[in-house]
Amino acid sequence: MYDENLNMPEVFLNQDFIGVWDNVIQKDFCNFIIDTIDTSTQIVNRDNNYVQDQQLNLEAFNPQAAKHILDAVRLCLEQYVDWFPFLKEWNFHSSGCLLQKTIPTHGYHNFHSESGELTNASRTLVWSVYFNNVEHGETEFLYQKQRIKPVEGRVVIFPGSFTHLHRGNPPLNTKYIATGWLATNTIGAMNCIM
Repeated sequence: MYDENLNMPEVFLNQDFIGVWDNVIQKDFCNFIIDTIDTSTQIVNRDNNYVQDQQLNLEAFNPQAAKHILDAVRLCLEQYVDWFPFLKEWNFHSSGCLLQKTIPTHGYHNFHSESGELTNASRTLVWSVYFNNVEHGETEFLYQKQRIKPVEGRVVIFPGSFTHLHRGNPPLNTKYIATGWLATNTIGAMNCIM
């Protein structure tokens, strides 16, 4: 299957409230996730003017693998809240673990936030995990003028609000990521990760 150990996060970037850690997820788990989404019959296609990709809700089909991803996110979140101590007062819970497959020319083309509607207002932070190295296909932040390159095993955490409008640029080769949100309301108190 895969090695269940995680590497200690190596800080790549701590700037503008964007945290990036490298080598958190091991290669065999990355390959396992890529194979999972490539062979799944439960893929949901999103295809409209501003977003084209394929998604799989990993928590529904493989809760153990979703937990492994969230354990990696938690390791990085522990460092993130050390950088911003006010966040230590909050309990964070995951409100999703989606796998996404984005083929060349596709992506999430419009800049957007993750907490702009009442139904997702509790999305305090966003996280992403990259499972392969990709040419282009960066997560681009509008106001921060940052582009985070997809690198195998990399974890990214950033605020979900309007201050961090972002988009997924079209990759030159297929991009595989997991993404989700860290919410701070009491609805998910039973599944707190921190």
